[in-house]
Amino acid sequence: MNSLNLKRRHSAKMGQALPEYALILALVTLFCIAAITGLGESIRDRLISFAQTIADTKTTP
Repeated sequence: MNSLNLKRRHSAKMGQALPEYALILALVTLFCIAAITGLGESIRDRLISFAQTIADTKTTP
């Protein structure tokens, strides 16, 4: 009977892992979306500036 209780406790602990992982994944996803949204314009402006610099150096003899 003791091993039966141990199996029940073990399976209950295993069942908690999936919601915890889902919550962590959701939080990481929200953080990434917020970071990309906040930094998006800055990154775009730097890429445009970099592309213009490359284009200017190719046309300059």
